[in-house]
Amino acid sequence: MPAKQSLIPVWNPQACIPKQDIMEGRYLQAELALDLHTIAEGTAKPPYNTPDTFFQATHPTTTLKQLLKDILNHLTRTKPTNPVLLFDAGFGGGKTHAMAAIYYAVKNPDNPEIEKLVGNLPKPKSCRIVAIDGSAYGGKGIKREKHQFRTIWADFLYQLGETTLAKESDTPEGLPERKTITEILQKQPTLILIDELPKYLDLVKDQSDLLNKVKHFIHTLTLSVCETEDSILIVSVAGDAYIDAADAVRRELAEAMNILNRKMEPIEPVKTGDAPHILKKRLFDFINQKAAETIAKAYMELYTKIKAPNSYRTVDYQNRIVETYPFHPELIDVLYERLSTLPKFQRTRGALRLLAHIINHIWRTKEPDSYLIHPHHVDLAVPEIVQELTTRLDEEKYINAIASDVYIHGGKKAKAQQKDEDYISHFKAPLFRRTCNTIYLYSLTGAKEEAKGIDTDRLITVLATPTHEDHIQYCRDQVLPAIADSFWYIEPIGSRYVFKKEPTENRIIDQESQNVSTSKIRDTIHEKIRELFTTKGQTHFSIEIFPEDPSKITDDTILKIAILNPLLDHTIPTEERVPDRVTQFILNRDSRGNLRTYRNNTFLLAARQGAWETLRDAAARLEVAKSLAEDPEKYGIPHDKKKNLQQKVAQYEATVNEAIRASFTYIVYATRGGKIEAKSFRPSGYGTAQPGQEIIWHILANVLHRVTDEPLDPDFAKTEAWPAQATETTTRTFYENIHKKPGTVLPKNQSLFEQTILEGVKRGTWILLQQDKVYAPENPPTRIIISSDSQLLLPEEAAKRGLTDPRGHLCPKCHTWPCQCGKIRDGPEIPPIITPSPTGGCEIFEFAPPKIQLEDLEKWIRREGVTAITEAKIKINGSTDVATQFRNLIRLAKAGKKIFTTVEIKTRTYQTNHRLEANFQADDTGLETPAAKILDDVARWQLPEFEGTISLKAENIPINEIRDLLKNTIKTENQNVKLGLEIKPKREG
Repeated sequence: MPAKQSLIPVWNPQACIPKQDIMEGRYLQAELALDLHTIAEGTAKPPYNTPDTFFQATHPTTTLKQLLKDILNHLTRTKPTNPVLLFDAGFGGGKTHAMAAIYYAVKNPDNPEIEKLVGNLPKPKSCRIVAIDGSAYGGKGIKREKHQFRTIWADFLYQLGETTLAKESDTPEGLPERKTITEILQKQPTLILIDELPKYLDLVKDQSDLLNKVKHFIHTLTLSVCETEDSILIVSVAGDAYIDAADAVRRELAEAMNILNRKMEPIEPVKTGDAPHILKKRLFDFINQKAAETIAKAYMELYTKIKAPNSYRTVDYQNRIVETYPFHPELIDVLYERLSTLPKFQRTRGALRLLAHIINHIWRTKEPDSYLIHPHHVDLAVPEIVQELTTRLDEEKYINAIASDVYIHGGKKAKAQQKDEDYISHFKAPLFRRTCNTIYLYSLTGAKEEAKGIDTDRLITVLATPTHEDHIQYCRDQVLPAIADSFWYIEPIGSRYVFKKEPTENRIIDQESQNVSTSKIRDTIHEKIRELFTTKGQTHFSIEIFPEDPSKITDDTILKIAILNPLLDHTIPTEERVPDRVTQFILNRDSRGNLRTYRNNTFLLAARQGAWETLRDAAARLEVAKSLAEDPEKYGIPHDKKKNLQQKVAQYEATVNEAIRASFTYIVYATRGGKIEAKSFRPSGYGTAQPGQEIIWHILANVLHRVTDEPLDPDFAKTEAWPAQATETTTRTFYENIHKKPGTVLPKNQSLFEQTILEGVKRGTWILLQQDKVYAPENPPTRIIISSDSQLLLPEEAAKRGLTDPRGHLCPKCHTWPCQCGKIRDGPEIPPIITPSPTGGCEIFEFAPPKIQLEDLEKWIRREGVTAITEAKIKINGSTDVATQFRNLIRLAKAGKKIFTTVEIKTRTYQTNHRLEANFQADDTGLETPAAKILDDVARWQLPEFEGTISLKAENIPINEIRDLLKNTIKTENQNVKLGLEIKPKREG
């Protein structure tokens, strides 16, 4: 791409210089006043008042040059041509300008400017010119010097020098016969120009006698012209105005030509390809061609880089930019292909008037990225431009729409206006207004509804400028979604954006959202937070949403996040200032001020101060959108828009999720010194698909270093959580201390801490006394029980009690101390020093993931040689979807067996703190059906907490049946499910 400093905006005098009347705001008064009557009368305004200045200001189109040659050749009898020409084009199609050019060329054939156009052709001598302009006639006709003529044939005769005949013929009955007209035309070469004839027909349409005679005169005149050798008749009609009158003119001309067996082909003086040259010629005094080539290259490289649609990335399009410079080719196309289909738009003349306003505005505002005049420069912030594109086109209904969505002077700001003010300091351009301007311009067309508007890729392309590539992504990712979401009169339809005259459903959503109750909004936000933080991704924390006071947050060894309610002003103003109303949730365990025991595992997620309004607005809109999608007709919306409304619901759901992420940006926690601090974070850096818990985990683990998903180093854990000055502790106390001491790194779950204890046994950091057995480096346990009955001893304490040698080790062979290797087998056995077990002979397997628990069970069966049991208690907890697994566990446990069974279930929801508890008992005849039915219902509730316990008793239960039962009913891959066991082996004798 050319260096940015080499690109100069169009308003730089080195690039372009507009004509003075545009710079002065006089807006081409001569151009707008141009008509055939003033040309013929010599009263046209500069530069159209003389042949020299006229042709200097006129772009010589191919059609115009050929017309001049054909007409001059015919009038001099050098080369005959079709003597009757019809200029048939819409308003602003160049008809009057072409007639003026022909008038000057025939009247002043020796003028050097004309020779430049047509070369050295024979010049007509003594050629008479008749110039009739239908727009110059009034109710009483037209005045020529001291004579007043009511009919156009009288005017025609007077201009040919037949004054007496003209005065005699000036009535409907006085229409001259064909022979008379022919004889007059044969006297000498004659050019007849009749412009705006349909306007005259429209003027006399209520005078049926006169109207019919005018049509007959045109018919007769056509025949007479064709009977002479050196006369030319040129008539103009507008294809999109006075349609009935224009059709009448076409019929009369066509019928007359048919009589003579001649074919009449309409001529369009200005082709679309001529448009940019005409516009440049009439609007600018200077255009730098070298600048045009540099700019065209820059745009081509830009379009290639941003992967614009293929049609914009060709050499032909680069050449088009050079040709249309300083106008963007799209602006020319939209004026001549879209606006020109509107009945009231005057093609070239209307385009000139509109562009004059646009150029004046660009040169006053001097936007630095105005390297071409884009469609977005048709700025709806300029009142004159708005008038051109509404009132002048009979499109007044758009005025309110523009004031609502684009720009309004004074009072409440329009939507684009407000958003641009929010971002203008960063992007240095009104991107919202530019986008709206472009969509509006492409929506102005007389074509079918499906042709209105502009598709997204094309829109982004025509908005792009070479030095601001950042605008492209912002327009696509931010501007267009915001317009679709909240603007009242712009509607996305498929891939198109269309500017509407009537408001879209966004206005209903805006208005109705003000009526949504605060309680409903709170519930919506609560539900969305629940979805973000409890139903997606891994479960790292227990989540409590919107606790009213500290008592709603459990004070236990569970790693937890409490998400505070901004509606209660539980928000954070800055990192440096955490209000007391927030710190209380960590410091206290209830509203009475009783201190919280486990502060280290309690974290808060709080919204930034002032976030509630954003959350409220997004949630209220979502609720209204849901209502609209459910019953569109209730709000006056057609039923066929139901699908669009459902899509809007999905969009608003995403908006609410984004608002939650953008609002809850503070994590609050207790530090080592006991101080409560807050850390802010930017959720935008974690992706919209990232579950809420994953984001929080990442910050706590990798930014604050407060949690880990790996076992702690035993020496670190000992330093942090071993009771001061103590030589022993229990696994329960050790585990609880980690959760009590603020600032200490926390393992994700109990299983990780168990691995820490196990590693400490293997290293000899401590000795474990568990279930009447001593475990040291020589015989580490297969599992760790977190219990007040499991003791941890420092090596010196274990040695002091005689449980190990002085270094804290056991015999590497017999795994005892004192060593028993040399004892006679049948000798007296030395009783071990153990702590009595309170479990009544039961082996306890504390809660662990099913896969780990089953592995531990298998190891225990092999080590202890257990084959049968008399009692088993199976516990399972997780969310309510494990209720189905628990139901199957009950059925298989009872199938065909005489076993006394007790079943207990508990479930709870965090949102309402509702609990359900049930207890069932059955003898060996089987468990009753209602228990299974209740479990089926519970499984469908989808609540976050479920706990089930099944107790089995019998004289002989094979241990392998229990093991297989667990393997077949519990999904071992689910890490969120926890399994606990208590098993009483069957003792022989």
